[in-house]
Amino acid sequence: MLTGEGNTTQFVECSFSGTYAGGQPYALNGEPVCVITINGGEPQFHQCSISENDAGMSGIVHQRGGSGLWYEGVFYNNNAFASEGTYECAGGTPTFHQCLFANNNSREGTVYFDSTGVDGAWLMNLLHCNFEGNSTSGDQYGGAVQVVCDDCEGDAPEISFSNCGFNGNNGNLGLGLYDIDSPYFPMYRIASDINDNGVVTDV
Repeated sequence: MLTGEGNTTQFVECSFSGTYAGGQPYALNGEPVCVITINGGEPQFHQCSISENDAGMSGIVHQRGGSGLWYEGVFYNNNAFASEGTYECAGGTPTFHQCLFANNNSREGTVYFDSTGVDGAWLMNLLHCNFEGNSTSGDQYGGAVQVVCDDCEGDAPEISFSNCGFNGNNGNLGLGLYDIDSPYFPMYRIASDINDNGVVTDV
């Protein structure tokens, strides 16, 4: 559990595997106990693997506020059927660079982003990432990312994709119509073209 606005903890070549986290509130601060819980700050994860984990509520990774960096991360074969997302983020703006999300199962979105209250100057950024073979309940929405908010209907998007690839999410070939679902207009920003017919290399 990483807490505090000044938290800049770095993890390098770490593996988080084979655990179960129910997501129940921790008695000392009320934050959900997940495989990884982030509350504020700017933690960094370099070449870390999050795989073969099971979650109850609140996701495999749960982030509330803050930013942070995931570089060359692998999110593989995690089961979060009772959670809104494999990676649940509320009010935070992490950056994912060269990350792979593959064969994860969740209820609403592989990455579930509640952007309520996020300042317009901040974005969740996904750079050169691949989403492959992920599934959500109903096999329709959020195979890659589901965005929700209380205050952003029709606003400019707070999420950006650059040179990302998509294939096999909720059974879709390439990028499915609702693999990225948001209330923004347009649904998301594109910094560099995304590959809507398959995955990108070197991820």
